Amino acid sequence: MKDHNAAVQIASAGALAGIGEAACAGLEELISFYDASTVKLAAVALGEIGLARSLPVLLELVAGNPDVPGEYPDLFDAVCAAADSVAKLLSSPSGRFPGRFGAAGRSASRDPPARPFAQNV
Repeated sequence: MKDHNAAVQIASAGALAGIGEAACAGLEELISFYDASTVKLAAVALGEIGLARSLPVLLELVAGNPDVPGEYPDLFDAVCAAADSVAKLLSSPSGRFPGRFGAAGRSASRDPPARPFAQNV
């Protein structure tokens, strides 16, 4: 995900989200990365995985950037992605939410996802 090519970043984030829980630690580490687009994709991927264990990292990103200035739209997008992921996790009674990959980190049904990963970014 640290590649400078946006298509590679998006594909990597989607693949990591597809791996599920096993990818959480690496994605959580990327939240502190200096590149805002990488941070945004990591936040979206963590939201797709849907594990409550990622809440502290996502909340730290949101709380640590309460007044993101207009000069940093990429960081603002990353904070918004983290906030969206937090909201989804908190609204789920089970601590998980049925994201693109369902509870096991893989497609929960044979139906195509309503919003492919690239559209979530």
